[in-house]
Amino acid sequence: MRTIKKIAAGLAFILILSGCNSGSGGISGVGNTSAEGTGRGNTLGNIVNYGSAAEYENEIYCQYGDKGEDLAKIAKDGTVETLKEDVSPYFINVIDDTVYYVNGSDNFRLYQMNTDGSDDKKICDFSAYYVNVVGNNIYFSDPTEDYYLYKMDRTELSPNVLLEENCQYLNVTDGYIYYSNGSNGGAMYRCDLNGENETMLNKVRSHYINIDGGYAYYSAWYVKDEDFTDRRIYKMDLSSGEAEPINDCESGDINVCGGKIYYTNWDENKIMVMNTDGSDNREYGEYGTYINVAGGKMFCIRYLGENKTLSFTVQDMK
Repeated sequence: MRTIKKIAAGLAFILILSGCNSGSGGISGVGNTSAEGTGRGNTLGNIVNYGSAAEYENEIYCQYGDKGEDLAKIAKDGTVETLKEDVSPYFINVIDDTVYYVNGSDNFRLYQMNTDGSDDKKICDFSAYYVNVVGNNIYFSDPTEDYYLYKMDRTELSPNVLLEENCQYLNVTDGYIYYSNGSNGGAMYRCDLNGENETMLNKVRSHYINIDGGYAYYSAWYVKDEDFTDRRIYKMDLSSGEAEPINDCESGDINVCGGKIYYTNWDENKIMVMNTDGSDNREYGEYGTYINVAGGKMFCIRYLGENKTLSFTVQDMK
């Protein structure tokens, strides 16, 4: 049975966290080095899944509570400390002892605080989705302005628009910004870090874009007829532009981590895992959406019972 998914403001997460190879500051998926600074605040796979968890110095900063309403820190020994209540945090990034997050209770505006929860403050009046904190800069899309792409210096805190186009599923890595361009049917694009040299990489609607090891992984939406849309996971070689499907079911919530791809099988409502070449594709667990992985745990949303009650859950990785 196909699951129809809607992204809505205030939506809470269930987080499923998994251990990935760690880099600077304990953030897995590091590798973004440029003249504009090094290090990043969260993994690419987490950010395109609404950034509900990030690992930093062996601790996890994440949504917490029955509905994901709080911002909490999970220590290595499993101790949970609530840093901020009732903020519905999303797009969490942690870098240089600073936590950046989007406050869902304040129209998705961007906030920052110290890793101990002190000095919590709003730093931008723009609404912000797909927040990538990379080096000295913050990149985001503003959903109130048709997802225009912005860049903001972490010190000056003055946002500048890079592209007046619909830019979603942002991945800022290896000197480029990758995104789904809703202004051109959701095709995958990339541009330089200043918004120049915009290049179209494919011609299909591409969601949950992950960039890893010279490849792009994404859910490609092909409308075949009125009753069927093909949304398999595709793998694109970024050097050649060649792409091929690597699974055979309707898929979303893609998170590439530690040589594995975690995703949701929408046909059977299950979480799946496979290698990045599509091999060893198997069931991982019961249905969950917006998969985040960090610090040996997995975070995601589940809807329980006939009334589809939203539930927030934290699981240790298998």
